[in-house]
Amino acid sequence: MTVLTSRQSRLLESWLGPWEAIEDYSWPLQDTLVLHVRGQAGYHIIKASQTSHHITREIEAYQKVLSGIATPIPRLQHADLDAGVLVTSFLPGELVLHSPNEWSPDVYRQAGQILAQIQVPHGMSSRYVDELLSSVGRLLVDASGLIPPIHFEALVNELGQIQSYPIRLHFTHGDYQPRNWLAHDGMLSVIDFGRGAQRS
Repeated sequence: MTVLTSRQSRLLESWLGPWEAIEDYSWPLQDTLVLHVRGQAGYHIIKASQTSHHITREIEAYQKVLSGIATPIPRLQHADLDAGVLVTSFLPGELVLHSPNEWSPDVYRQAGQILAQIQVPHGMSSRYVDELLSSVGRLLVDASGLIPPIHFEALVNELGQIQSYPIRLHFTHGDYQPRNWLAHDGMLSVIDFGRGAQRS
């Protein structure tokens, strides 16, 4: 189970004053602590980790992309990249996943509208394809014992024929689905930008 470090605890105390946890939203298979808390100024969400790169991604997403977008998403209130901890505003609602809202066409209409707002153009990248090819190459090496040699060789050959070229990037959520959507009084909001990144 992920616990707060003494440094993270001190930061949270300086930001929120005395606070108490109301509910633990942490995912069992991740090393990130996610808490709904009450502080001196109201309700918040705390995310903290000692090892997860998702914390870094989320902080950077809020600071570099999402701060100027008027969409129904949490707002970053405090963050420390080095300590691996952030605080956002708390949004009321229930997860759309496994709820009646998962079958509502209006939920998906709203999700599409929000998606159009958060997919901010980033510009052209001359490195993106090379980085993607390198990442796929590493995955192939890891999977080499799982794939018949003839298929493995074919995949490596196909990969080697792809040429790099400049490509336009946009900010993407990275996990845009009902488990990261909240419904409240007929309105949808989007949470969890830990997989947010610039992608094609």
